[in-house]
Amino acid sequence: MNLKDLTAIEYLIVFIALILPGFIIIKMIKLKVPHKDFLLKDMLFEALSYSLLNLVLIAWLPYLLIYNEYHSFYVFMSFIVSFIIFPIFLAFMYIKIISSEYFMSNFNIQVPTAWDWYFSKRPNCTLLIKLKNGSEVIGYFGEKSYATSYPNEGSIYLEKVYIRNSDKLEIVENSDGIIIKQDAFDTIEFYKIGENNE
Repeated sequence: MNLKDLTAIEYLIVFIALILPGFIIIKMIKLKVPHKDFLLKDMLFEALSYSLLNLVLIAWLPYLLIYNEYHSFYVFMSFIVSFIIFPIFLAFMYIKIISSEYFMSNFNIQVPTAWDWYFSKRPNCTLLIKLKNGSEVIGYFGEKSYATSYPNEGSIYLEKVYIRNSDKLEIVENSDGIIIKQDAFDTIEFYKIGENNE
């Protein structure tokens, strides 16, 4: 079969096989690992590389089922698994590997900012945020908290806010947290203190 014999459907399948898995992997990785925004044309080579890896590992499966004349339902499901589900799995495996203690200690993983490096680990800690107006905010960063990632500004949401009471910290009652924008603070200090100040 030469290129002239390919139908529109076959062209679509080839396009999906070579591009779609790669873009899915890139998008999934960007959800966890902050990256600089690239133009579509700049991501094509990277997407193609990931797609070829996916093709080698599993994307041959649908064609094998078609060749052996399996029921169309199994062929359809094999396309879903090969071009959507498995690329998501590959992205999670990539994130798991580069986030491992061994990988982090032996390889210099480039993260855009120190802010992204710290908050990508999803730490549970208490923050002392010194504002530009001279005041300070003490809050707890936990599972319900959020910090923006590059290229967005370094804003942060803290799920709990504390006030000082002599030498103790007390939770501000009826508070649903606080949002602080990057241009409002100078420095942030991190303390390994739990949400109950333990």
